[in-house]
Amino acid sequence: MYRGDGGHWHEYTCDPIGGSFEVAISGFSNKVSWLVFCAFHIGKAVEKTGFGKRVSLALVGSMGQSALGIGYAVCLAELILAPFIPSNTARGGGIVYPIVESVIASLGVDPHIGEDPVGGFLSFVAASANLISSSLFVTGMAGNPIVASKAADIFGIEFGFSEWVIGASVPALLIMLLLPPFVHILLRPKLDFTNLSQNIRRQHHALGAMSDQEYRLCATLLTCLVLWVGTPYFGIDAT
Repeated sequence: MYRGDGGHWHEYTCDPIGGSFEVAISGFSNKVSWLVFCAFHIGKAVEKTGFGKRVSLALVGSMGQSALGIGYAVCLAELILAPFIPSNTARGGGIVYPIVESVIASLGVDPHIGEDPVGGFLSFVAASANLISSSLFVTGMAGNPIVASKAADIFGIEFGFSEWVIGASVPALLIMLLLPPFVHILLRPKLDFTNLSQNIRRQHHALGAMSDQEYRLCATLLTCLVLWVGTPYFGIDAT
């Protein structure tokens, strides 16, 4: 019972079975949740085929002539993988950070901030880039669909893939651009690249040539990205 306007008492009407069922399945009607669900499967394919590791190694190998270069390579790897791997833990801890660890091991330095801050520099940049890339794409981390859902429920704002990227691009990309030089100024790392290039080549050789699975995955990733970004133009829903 509850007391309404005018002092009259009213009875609550409750349908415990039907109501609980509707609440339980209401999340499945959220389009962004299905988008992230699809991205989780794609992200698993990126991890299983070794394509994510190949991309990260290629970036570090091509940009690894300086500490700043390696820092930007890590940031770029995060930006490339973030739209397709919605678990920032899997992306950072399972793909990008193992590459960073191998770079640190190749340099023969302490991974923590100590007398030689190289390891601390790379670890700090990798961890920060992971968080920044997670905020740039609605599929960047599992929590983003919750934010998109609440924005739709409370403010009536619908966030698709392209709308999210456009809204987050300026602050996220600006911070990503300033991150490596800022940390470099703070820690002033000094690198010896004698063993680094050999280690990168060794890991590349261990991966071998790109497999048919990786080529098919590349085609799938490009198709998904084009369709996600072009949702307003193609008239095809992101899910």
